[in-house]
Amino acid sequence: MGTVLDSSELLLSRNRHHPRKTLVDDTVENLGLRFPRGTFDVIFVNWLLHHLVGDSYRETLQNMTTTLSRASALLSPRGAISIFENLYDGALIDNWPGAFIYHVTSSRVLAPITRRLGANTAGVGVCFLSTRKWSTVIEQAGLRVATFTRTPKRRVPLLVRTLLHLQNLTVGHFWCERATADSFAAKIG
Repeated sequence: MGTVLDSSELLLSRNRHHPRKTLVDDTVENLGLRFPRGTFDVIFVNWLLHHLVGDSYRETLQNMTTTLSRASALLSPRGAISIFENLYDGALIDNWPGAFIYHVTSSRVLAPITRRLGANTAGVGVCFLSTRKWSTVIEQAGLRVATFTRTPKRRVPLLVRTLLHLQNLTVGHFWCERATADSFAAKIG
């Protein structure tokens, strides 16, 4: 049995009906109210977290952590969370590219410029993180990374790499479970 949670009626309406699938029109803020603890064996949070933009960078990171904490509470005892996200690893400062992209795309003043440059989130924002920063958010949510894989580096034009101080742009998959006493930082390194 599968459950699809989305706050967009349009996207939910595009789902094909299946007797083993339930569609839920709601937001992640209501996860704890909607479902009892221990409900799910696997939760997929794929390319969602970077869209949980708040009024500040700090609030945005808190939104990510809170969402993962809420999802973690819904895991069965042996449950796991699958997270796919874009990884913007900095050349000089680890998380600088993602933080810069957040500040530029969330600025309403810069929205006309960023929209012309192709940012479909201009004025609202998007918050990509580095591999290490995603690991920190996951850990703060009370989870640990059981396995981590990444795609090969994407080819990024030199000008863009230079402007963003970007070392690597990849996609990472974090297979997470509830945290135990051992640290997972060494698995990602």
